[in-house]
Amino acid sequence: MSTYVVLKLASGYDIIGKKLDSDIDSIDKYTKVESPMTMLTTTIEGGATIVFLRAYTLLSKNKVAHISHNHIIVEYEPQKVLIDYYVNMIQYSKKFIEEDMVKGMKSANMVIKDVIQNGKFPDVAKDPYEKSLEYWESLMKSDKNKKH
Repeated sequence: MSTYVVLKLASGYDIIGKKLDSDIDSIDKYTKVESPMTMLTTTIEGGATIVFLRAYTLLSKNKVAHISHNHIIVEYEPQKVLIDYYVNMIQYSKKFIEEDMVKGMKSANMVIKDVIQNGKFPDVAKDPYEKSLEYWESLMKSDKNKKH
């Protein structure tokens, strides 16, 4: 059985996620949280407070964090509105943020391998992430110019 939980950590972060049952070996050591998200709050003009959620284990394999009990200050059950927001943000993050990050890393790896093999950036764009790669190239060129 799993339930939604908010953990206030000693680091100052608030984490929301699905608390998983612990196995007997870990029950006294850590809390397992599936798809945890960091809760970031800010107050805008007029005094309204906004909560942003950001994936805590964005590129992990199983999306489970093991949070040491020594780091947990407070644990509480969130209201339904926060749970609904969290569930939607998990889907949004998976569909847009994570997919884009993976595409960007694959693209960067392809270009880096090409640079390693050929000693220079490719002249022809290989995918939609060309602009970021042009930026990297300009940084490398500026570093070379500084050394000479």
